[in-house]
Amino acid sequence: MDYREALKYLNSFIDYERIEKYSYEGSFKLDRVKKLLNLLGNPHRSLRCIHVAGTKGKGSVCVMTAYILKEAGFKVGLYTSPHLHDFRERIRILNSNSDDNLEFGGMITKENICRLTDTMKPSIEKVQKEFEAEPLTFFEVYTAVMFLYFKQKKIDYAVIEVGLGGRLDATNAIENPLVCCITPISLEHTDKLGVNIANIAREKSMIIKKGCKVVSAPQREEVLNQIQKLCQKNSVELFLIGKDKDSNLKVNLLGEHQLMNAACAVKTIKCLPVEVRKEAIQRGLNQVRWPGRFEVLGEKPYTVVDGAQNTASAAVLAEQVGKLFSFDRLVLVVGFCKDKDIEGICEILLAISNEIIVTKSQNPRAVEPKEIFQIIRNKNSNIPLTLTDNARQAMKIAYQKASGNDLILITGSLFVVAETRKKLHPKESLDETEVLSR
Repeated sequence: MDYREALKYLNSFIDYERIEKYSYEGSFKLDRVKKLLNLLGNPHRSLRCIHVAGTKGKGSVCVMTAYILKEAGFKVGLYTSPHLHDFRERIRILNSNSDDNLEFGGMITKENICRLTDTMKPSIEKVQKEFEAEPLTFFEVYTAVMFLYFKQKKIDYAVIEVGLGGRLDATNAIENPLVCCITPISLEHTDKLGVNIANIAREKSMIIKKGCKVVSAPQREEVLNQIQKLCQKNSVELFLIGKDKDSNLKVNLLGEHQLMNAACAVKTIKCLPVEVRKEAIQRGLNQVRWPGRFEVLGEKPYTVVDGAQNTASAAVLAEQVGKLFSFDRLVLVVGFCKDKDIEGICEILLAISNEIIVTKSQNPRAVEPKEIFQIIRNKNSNIPLTLTDNARQAMKIAYQKASGNDLILITGSLFVVAETRKKLHPKESLDETEVLSR
């Protein structure tokens, strides 16, 4: 099949990133993924995996870890989600030949997407028949593509980010991770992962397996208790990152919070059965790129995008904006997906905003701007508010309202961030016919 046919086929599978409400237990079946991987020769079993779960920072930790290993001379597979512009961004291989000038250097080629889809289709169809009432999802199929691709390319290490939760996530087909890293855990997806922090922590920590080492960022007591229980159950060693940031680490990403993510990545590297020199660690941190995460897209006015989607991330964002930028007024452009704590995030962002422009992404889960408008208006009846239908319109108005000494902050949804980046840097984004629905 050609690339358009491959896209059409992959897009035929249900994509829960585009669906608001569904049953967590009923929708995710690890047995389905394991069956598909078995038909493909269990490619995941040959990989040396680093598995990363958490609420915030897990993508950053994955990217930092991969860049450090690349600088140490290894061929590294990197799997993250969601994507910004092109679903191929999710599967990347970093090595000495990857182009560091690209935002997503080393991402899987269209030719490999076509070849792997052709190869896997008979096995996929067998699983579909066996699980006819509960068919495979896009994320499950694409995770299998990743495992098979990394095996065929003979990578040295695979750095893999959990999609949702941990216990039932397709990436949890990994049987023998070398290291499991747990980034800060806070309340999110409570309708699926549990209504309290302890339940969520247990779901996310279920990536811990016998024989691995575990690295954890600083956590709330209830979260740490769950992590420690699973470490004890599996007889594995737990390495806790201290709350004090390592001032010696220099990271090519904005924000003090990235120093904590860097500390997690460095400790993860040190838990591997290989020695990585300090010079390689620092080179990797110096070169790391992670678009859409506290990223400056322009100056005069400053234009900053960040995919903060929960109250913990919003609080960090609000703090760091005040520390790192000097400006007269802050114009906030905000949009959300329906499963987010909109009231909680708005309350945090209202404290730093002088004017707000409400918008929405093209994702089917996007909240209607008028709903967000009303939530904000109920909290603050005086702040200037503008309603828009899309990110393009929102940015046009933002630039009309902001002076050269102001700051425009776009956040609340990674999908809004992606559409904003496409508006501001159209040449860096691929044609929409090439982009799988997010």
